[in-house]
Amino acid sequence: MTAFPFHKSAFTLALLLVVGAAAGCGNKRQDAVEPPLWQTEEGKQETRIGIARKMLAMGYADEAMTLLKLARDDGADGSEVDLLTGHALYLQGQYNEARILLEEVSETRKKDPYVWRTLGLVYADNEMPDQAIAAFQTAIELDDRDAATWNNLGFLLYTVKRSPDAVPALRKAVSLDGTVARYRRNLGFALFNEGDVDGAIDAFRAVGPPGDAWYNLGLAHELAGDPNSARERYARALQHDPEHNKAREALARLESQEAP
Repeated sequence: MTAFPFHKSAFTLALLLVVGAAAGCGNKRQDAVEPPLWQTEEGKQETRIGIARKMLAMGYADEAMTLLKLARDDGADGSEVDLLTGHALYLQGQYNEARILLEEVSETRKKDPYVWRTLGLVYADNEMPDQAIAAFQTAIELDDRDAATWNNLGFLLYTVKRSPDAVPALRKAVSLDGTVARYRRNLGFALFNEGDVDGAIDAFRAVGPPGDAWYNLGLAHELAGDPNSARERYARALQHDPEHNKAREALARLESQEAP
């Protein structure tokens, strides 16, 4: 998620100031010079669209929807407003509505990677992995510098048992943005599935303390159907961190599964 320097309430207040009618602040002296961009009709729309994008990046779907309605009522470009509305619907959990709207938008904005990134997320949450993978691949063809898209593609490839394809995608995500722990953890699980246990533990170690790294490796073993190795890894996690609750719970879970 993109960082933004405003607290939500302050940001909302700023929006009201930007998009509200500003006629009362003018005077004869100001009228003699060119008005600020956000006071022109075109500038007002650009400002609304730009702020709506930032709000969606922050996860503020309801606030973005309000702003997009104002833009639509004032005649803003339909396809861009529809695109952002589709993203807002996705964030609100309206996956089917978002899918229908974004598929329509994709017909007129075929070269916009934003469309395909968002459609990929919608397809993934609609349990349509093949369509999601195709959407993320299209987004990457249009813009191969977005780390989140590489991660999303790699994670989906991993979930459909295509780890050989997932590993390079996740490596690319890490190379573009090595600060996101989730990318490295996903890479670790994909490497494990490829039989690279050393690579997996290195990826896990890069984003957390040793206890977490060994817990993640234990989870990888458990997901692979190897409870004995998982138990060893969880125990090692507890050696590094006796207070590691997840490792302790995992050991208890495995023991309960073996109980008659």
